[in-house]
Amino acid sequence: MSCAESIEYLHMPLLEINGLTISWQAGAQRQEVVHQLHLRIDQGQTVALVGESGSGKTTTAQAIVGLLPEEAHCDSGTILWHMQGQKLELSTLSADEWTQVRGRHIGFVFQEPMSALNPVLRCGDQLQETIHHHLGLDKERAMQRALEWLQRVQLADAERIYRAWPHQLSGGQRQRVMLAIALCAEPELLIADEPTTALDLLRQRELLALFKELKASLGFSLLFISHDLKVVRQLADYIYVMQQGQVVEKGPVSRLWAHPQHSYTRALLEAIPHVSMKPWVRTEPDKAQPVLRVQRLQVAFAERRGWWWRRTRPFVAVHDASFELYAHETLGIVGPSGCGKTSLVRGLLRLVPARGEVRLGRTNWMGLQGEALRRVRRHVQLIFQDPGAALNPRLPIGEAILEPMRVHGLFADEEERFAQMQQLLEEVGLPAHWHERLPRQLSGGERQRVCIARALACQPRVLICDECVAQLDLTIQKQILELLISLQQRHKLAMLFIAHDLSVVRLVSHRLLVMDSGRIVERGPTETVFSTPQSAMARALVAAAAEGLGEKG
Repeated sequence: MSCAESIEYLHMPLLEINGLTISWQAGAQRQEVVHQLHLRIDQGQTVALVGESGSGKTTTAQAIVGLLPEEAHCDSGTILWHMQGQKLELSTLSADEWTQVRGRHIGFVFQEPMSALNPVLRCGDQLQETIHHHLGLDKERAMQRALEWLQRVQLADAERIYRAWPHQLSGGQRQRVMLAIALCAEPELLIADEPTTALDLLRQRELLALFKELKASLGFSLLFISHDLKVVRQLADYIYVMQQGQVVEKGPVSRLWAHPQHSYTRALLEAIPHVSMKPWVRTEPDKAQPVLRVQRLQVAFAERRGWWWRRTRPFVAVHDASFELYAHETLGIVGPSGCGKTSLVRGLLRLVPARGEVRLGRTNWMGLQGEALRRVRRHVQLIFQDPGAALNPRLPIGEAILEPMRVHGLFADEEERFAQMQQLLEEVGLPAHWHERLPRQLSGGERQRVCIARALACQPRVLICDECVAQLDLTIQKQILELLISLQQRHKLAMLFIAHDLSVVRLVSHRLLVMDSGRIVERGPTETVFSTPQSAMARALVAAAAEGLGEKG
């Protein structure tokens, strides 16, 4: 080891990966997804693993905690865990041995909290169960410790979060619940797989500050996985850059940010969006007749109060929202996590109980039932925020795209539908021959592309994009956004575009709605809102977008 390299390792190693090679078996084909990986994490160190979707980041993390899917195999290499002066080979542990290590010594925050949390258990019960399993506390003490952890991860109204189901929380709230579950046993290493992708810039900064605070107080090491170098810069001490399963560059974050050596690293840095970029919208909306008109929409959920759940009161997630959407138009909806953006679109789609009026053309959507509703529903399609939860894990991705075409009787026959499915896969940047793959065989970004193709399969008039590029790496974001814009021009699509990154929203939106605490607090042309924001929330979001995430520390 050279003198320069020795300076980078000042502490005792906690985890060492040497020559790790992992391959996937897909039918008769075998594909190498991680090749001869060498990685080291020291005690108290924050290491970042950076790269595009499909580069092997998540597969590496899954190998560390023994959660590789059945199709993946460790062909060679070692994963050494340093514990109490001894070296433990993690890749050889049995299932029983893993129950003593995973969670207790190595915590994991998954990329998609909605699919990682059990949908039929309340959040508090899941946290309590983890505490009881790893620490052996009785029910009462485990419940008290669970409430303390919900407060420790800075969730307001911890008792309400404890009683809530995962679907009743925002993406940011679910991510904090996952963080509490991962840290409640106080592990020596925490692996966080894309924990900030679904969060707006304000919540990103809060979560990164929370990571720093918890790391300082608990003293754990951190492996932070992300496609966003802008986020990684705020947290990491050392960075490994992965491309197609190989580490192409590594080094201290300050050196890599200031003087990237590899062309791929430079491309990742150049792909970071910023508010000074020129908007990409190319067509003017057709204001003759709204495609979608929403008037006084209200979404409320029954919230149970008291430990025995005998009292309920409504929690209003959206208050009297009204707006119009026109052909060729993209209407951006922005606001912090938990402000009601997703509840708004799910309410107008009648996926959750809602009151008010929603007109698709001249048809009152809220007044339809049964077959009449099903016939009209194909004209408004939603691209979900969480692709892992949106796709059936047992259904090949080709079938997931074919299914809505069959349900609505689109195209002449199965052969024509199959050809359309393959074309859609290619349009969203996936090989057509992948149609037999299962969702678990794809990266998070690749699964999101499948969701986009499935939504487009119905040939909708209105496309609702709920954080549809949040899970994608920055270079692929641009491709997907350009694809959506070209489809909008070709088919006269009207789009509702929800995103936490105002730099992205500004590129594609004609108008903006700014939400805060369930209310629309500001609306207007995109450039007007950016140049002269009137509400406090709009000013805060614009300032955060203009500043990026600031300097490290």
